[in-house]
Amino acid sequence: MRTSILVGLLVVGLIGCGDDSPTPIEEVPAVYASAFCEQADACLGPLFDALFPGDCDVELRKQLEEGTIPLFEAGIASGTIVYHGEEVDACRDELRRAGCAIFDNGALPACERVFEGTVAVGGACSRAVDCV
Repeated sequence: MRTSILVGLLVVGLIGCGDDSPTPIEEVPAVYASAFCEQADACLGPLFDALFPGDCDVELRKQLEEGTIPLFEAGIASGTIVYHGEEVDACRDELRRAGCAIFDNGALPACERVFEGTVAVGGACSRAVDCV
């Protein structure tokens, strides 16, 4: 799975509670995994089980919890990333509307707003998400 897809989907998969409260970063993996796997299943049909053996939600959530989220949290702690939990619902909704476009290389615009890089152009970015 492409990194940009993971980042976009990560941001998208957040749980909305029907209010404007920011989604805690700890909830991102579950929300993202649910929205991504739902769209992947609808898009891929019978190929879904072959491409995503096991429980897609569980496996993707685990991958995000153990890999991607800690990287984002490190960037947040160091000040190179700002987390906008208030944007998660929009990201999730956009992911759910994206259909098979979730497999495109570009990230979804609403999802790009969830994590904001603070390192200026030309600065030393450890990860692409760190950069403005």
